[in-house]
Amino acid sequence: MWMFYAVFVATLLEVALVAGQDRYDDYVKDYFGSRVGFRIAYKRKDRTVVHHYIVPDKNTTWDQARQTCTQKAGFKLATFEDYVELRHLSSEYHRLYCTECNGLYWVGDRYHDVIRPVNSSEFVAFFSQTQTGVGVSVDREICNTIFLKRSELVGVGCNYEPKPESRSPLDVKGYVCTTMMKP
Repeated sequence: MWMFYAVFVATLLEVALVAGQDRYDDYVKDYFGSRVGFRIAYKRKDRTVVHHYIVPDKNTTWDQARQTCTQKAGFKLATFEDYVELRHLSSEYHRLYCTECNGLYWVGDRYHDVIRPVNSSEFVAFFSQTQTGVGVSVDREICNTIFLKRSELVGVGCNYEPKPESRSPLDVKGYVCTTMMKP
């Protein structure tokens, strides 16, 4: 009996998530223009609820993505508390919306110097390490992207030119905006 009840409740939750997507699509269109995004919530250790919005848009540079996010009240280009939060975003995106999606999505702040690889034992913070551009050439300026398929941070040159017709999994496919609600 309990097994049936658990399966029934899980099925209802999935139906509610799918049924709620239409209302959510309208909400996202209001915020991000004609582009439909995907919302994924996460509760941080300090009980802050974070909503990440994955917005597909192959024509967006890092600056344009940051500008679009910041034009919306309370939004910023995505930042993550730790690797667990990034992994949650990636797994929920693939579970709920797109099992075969590939590609990079703009997140975080731009910074200078070398990118260290991300793994679960040493998480590279997705926050700015900017040195205010003193003596740093534009060629070395790196912007953060995430590779959702593998939950990895990938550095891409900030002057990356969008390639809307490309089907390569290593091209930027959109960006992630974040808003937070404190408990």
